[in-house]
Amino acid sequence: MTSGEGTDAGAADQPPTRLFQDSTAQGIYRSLCQASFDALIVAENGILLEVNQEFADLGGYTMEELVGQPVERFVAEESVAAVRERIAMQRDGTYEVVIRRKDGSSAVVEATTKNFEIAGRAVRVAALRDVTQKRRMEQHLRQLQKMEAVGRLAGGVAHDFNNLLTVIISYADLLERSMAPLDTRRSELREIQLAATSAASLTRQLLMFSRQQVIDPRPTALNDVVTDAEKLLRRLIGEDVRLTIARSAEPLVVLVDAAQLVQVVLNLAVNAREAMPTGGTLSIEMSRVESGEGARCREQDPASFAMLSVRDSGVGMDEATRQRIFEPFFTTKELGKGTGLGLATVFGIVKQSGGFICAESEPGKGSTFKIYLPLAPAAAEPASEPARPAPARGTETVLVVEDSPAVRAATRGMLEHYGYTVLEAANGKTALSIAERFDGHIDLLLTDVIMPEMSGRVLAEAFTERRPATKLLYMSGYTDDAILRHGVLSAESAYLQKPFGPDALAAAVRDAIDD
Repeated sequence: MTSGEGTDAGAADQPPTRLFQDSTAQGIYRSLCQASFDALIVAENGILLEVNQEFADLGGYTMEELVGQPVERFVAEESVAAVRERIAMQRDGTYEVVIRRKDGSSAVVEATTKNFEIAGRAVRVAALRDVTQKRRMEQHLRQLQKMEAVGRLAGGVAHDFNNLLTVIISYADLLERSMAPLDTRRSELREIQLAATSAASLTRQLLMFSRQQVIDPRPTALNDVVTDAEKLLRRLIGEDVRLTIARSAEPLVVLVDAAQLVQVVLNLAVNAREAMPTGGTLSIEMSRVESGEGARCREQDPASFAMLSVRDSGVGMDEATRQRIFEPFFTTKELGKGTGLGLATVFGIVKQSGGFICAESEPGKGSTFKIYLPLAPAAAEPASEPARPAPARGTETVLVVEDSPAVRAATRGMLEHYGYTVLEAANGKTALSIAERFDGHIDLLLTDVIMPEMSGRVLAEAFTERRPATKLLYMSGYTDDAILRHGVLSAESAYLQKPFGPDALAAAVRDAIDD
């Protein structure tokens, strides 16, 4: 900054004089200072002698409020020590310092300082440039880069985890089929299957924090969305936060992407948890709301809609904060502890679903977020998986290409259970060798998508050149939309998402061969 954080009492007691006694010189000096794009100050013995309008505007002061005041008054506490050291060492150069504005806020400025002798007086001159927004954007970029890295890590972990779940689910299913109907071990085995299925669901939900999704709106009961999120909610909020859920007596069917709406609930829960550092209550309520009750959120309301309310007993927020909470990158958390994207994501998903959101809060009285979603037409029913008949057996030959030995063995066992002849390869090179040497017909190439050295798509292209009649079916532990988005597969490719069990595998194989 400038000199003088080490101001002595004697200098402070004496009112400073203007830098130039000659009015003409003073006028020329001031004209030059006011023409500068930077904020300029001149200090002697730690007291401001001259400032330009840019510096006054930067701090929110008038020029009269600045001249004659100690420099230290305008330096934020976290920068005082650094400024004093530079002054004591009479060090010139450029560095960053945090200044304190008149309204109590702070700004990061880049200060270039130099010691001069002007009009026979030893002074310290500083040119300051506000870099607050620049540093904030740099921090946001670093946060986004961290999120991207976490997303990639989550994708890799999900791939490996889904491979393990495929082995667990498939062998548990095959083992159950080999048991006698009254075998007492069936109940224990079903618990294993249920745990594995829940683990697969948990993996999908965790990935929602780190990847973009293609919206897939379907008629969905609002109660079901909250039920799907409840287990993960209890893990997120911790034991010191009480969770209460008031479900609607009627289904409240809305047209939304259920996975994205789960993400909305989870994001709001995370936000509420941050507002209750010592514990509290998180309340979720669903109800039917008639026209007019959401009028404060927007100008026009539909005739009737579903309302999802998420209320916490946390610290609350003032009106200035409430007005900005849905802005991308706006956060009240400490530097490095928040991205400012959580509520912006909530706002985007709700708006994309045709709804709107209100936030109500007062300091010390908690916050309430109310989401309004148009009800689906009366004829719409919540989406459900259609019942499929038992997969047909087959006698065709399937080549399984999978780099995980456990998954490869489990897949072979499931296919042989359904009557197929199975060839197997640990990588693309071995698979192409089999294509060259095997005398019989290969009806289907079932290959993992992401493999070392040769990907599933590259293998498929080379394989079909040798055997154009062979059908293709891809499988992967990565999420299907992530694979499509990165161009690994086309949208028309036959694809099986891990983890899968015997019936899902047999059905996908049968469909691919018969297509």
